[in-house]
Amino acid sequence: MPRDDGPSPQPVILGFLMAGPAHPYGLYREFDRELGRVWRIGQASLYARMKRAEEEGLATVEVAETEGAPDRRVHRITAAGKERFLAWMGGPSERVRDIRLEFLSRLYFFRRLGLDGLEDAVSLQKSALASRIAALESGIAGAARSRDEYWRLVLEFRRSEAKAVVAWLDVCIATNGRKV
Repeated sequence: MPRDDGPSPQPVILGFLMAGPAHPYGLYREFDRELGRVWRIGQASLYARMKRAEEEGLATVEVAETEGAPDRRVHRITAAGKERFLAWMGGPSERVRDIRLEFLSRLYFFRRLGLDGLEDAVSLQKSALASRIAALESGIAGAARSRDEYWRLVLEFRRSEAKAVVAWLDVCIATNGRKV
C-alpha cells in the first residue's frame, strides 16, 4: 500500500483558478508567492496536478497564441472544479498535522476570495479536534494503566498540540476581516 504523504495541493490549485484563469507557470509563481511559506510544491508537480485537473473535468484548457513565443495553455475552473473546491473549503482536516497546510490554505482563500463560511469551517475543525482530543485522552489513560511512560508522553504531546490548535482557531475568528 502506498504511503500517505499528506494532503493534496489539488484544492489549492483549484482555489487559485477560482480567482481567474491562469497558465501553469503563472499559477506556479502565484502559488509560490502567496502560499510558498505554507506549501512546498515543485513546478513539475504543479503542472502534473493541473493536467490531472483537466483530465478529471475540474478545469478546461484553451490554447492562447502568443506572437513570438510559444502558445500558452490557459486553465479555467469548471463547475465541477468549483464544487470540489467549495466542498474542500467547508471540510475539516482530519489530522492535526495537516491543519498546517490545509486550514492555513483555507484561511487564505476565505480572505482572498471573500468567501462566507469561515465561522462554520472553524466550528467543524474544532469539532473534529474535540473528537481527536477525546481519543488521545483515552489513549493517555490506557498508557498510564499499562505504565508505558514514553507512549503516554507522546500522546500528551499530541493532545497539547491539538488543544493549541483549538485556541489558535479562536484567534482566526477573533481577527476575521482584520489585517493581522
